[in-house]
Amino acid sequence: MNYDDWSRHVLGVFGCVASCAAAWFMLPLAVFYPRAIAFVPALLAFVSVYSGWQWAAAGALGAVVCAFISMDAVMAGAALIGLALPVVVQYITYRRRVEFKRAAAINIGAFMALGVCALALVRLFHGGIADVEADYVQRLWDAQMTQGLSGLSGLFAAAQNRLQLLSLLASRGLLSESLIMELAESPSAELYTRCIEYVIYTLKLVVNYEVTGNVASSALAVGIIMTAWPRMAAVRRGEEPEVPFVPLRDWYLSAETTLYSCGLYIITSMIVVFMPEWWYGVDYAIKQCVYVLMCVQGVAVLERRLREYGMRRGLRGPMMAVAVAMFRLPVALIGLASALFGSHGAISKWMHDKFAGGDGDDFFDNGDE
Repeated sequence: MNYDDWSRHVLGVFGCVASCAAAWFMLPLAVFYPRAIAFVPALLAFVSVYSGWQWAAAGALGAVVCAFISMDAVMAGAALIGLALPVVVQYITYRRRVEFKRAAAINIGAFMALGVCALALVRLFHGGIADVEADYVQRLWDAQMTQGLSGLSGLFAAAQNRLQLLSLLASRGLLSESLIMELAESPSAELYTRCIEYVIYTLKLVVNYEVTGNVASSALAVGIIMTAWPRMAAVRRGEEPEVPFVPLRDWYLSAETTLYSCGLYIITSMIVVFMPEWWYGVDYAIKQCVYVLMCVQGVAVLERRLREYGMRRGLRGPMMAVAVAMFRLPVALIGLASALFGSHGAISKWMHDKFAGGDGDDFFDNGDE
């Protein structure tokens, strides 16, 4: 067995383990890192092409089994629908060599539709994902009093555990830091009760508010990744027949997409205060999707510039991943500037059409003409 075969099998094992772990800890991830679980299909999609569909199938099956063991049949069904089936759709578009942009649109639509179906299944049997997460936090809270030593030392340990749990929930924005400081200075049973009741109430409110936007924006981001990542690996391997693929450096938003996205963002920001309560979820979804589009545009700009500066391919990927993870807003702003003022930008295109001058080539260049 040569090195390439070993690397493929190692990645296959990693994909299986990561998928199973994500499904096993689905509820903690949903509470503390709500979008992390959505990237499991992207990983399995890459594994299906790089390591073989058998490894991807094993990872998907393992995820469903782990969800069943750690939770119940309903959540296992949700894992099957929301995590495994999108990979099947992606693999079909890949095997049929569907044109890149069309494949991305299909994968985004499939991920979104299947995500909605998974949430509908949870809502049908458990009352909604917000109730599931709230019940999990309540059980986690109650479990702190049954752990540790008995007597005063046990009560002290339970109080410390609860304070740590509240601090973790505060990092999600479910509790103010001032209450955490107050608990640390003068803890009391009444204050602890008030805090957890506030957390449960806020969690349900936030999840119901964010669920539409999280599904839509995750579908947009993961649909693009699960289309591009496997195809990039296939192109580098020189697979035949040729796989339709657009390199990241050539990605850019069309002027029409930019104008529609920015216009929709501005309009929904202006009218949200006059709309009914349910519109807040729609407003959040629109803004998150526009944010993802601008981040993708910004990443394409970074890829182009880092490539021009001579950075090796093996370093560009990790650097862009770090940039998106730690500096998401600046990346999105770079993408916005590129989408408006780059050589393919909406304003640049309008000025070129109006005055027939200049090519708009500057730092925020979207790609070669």
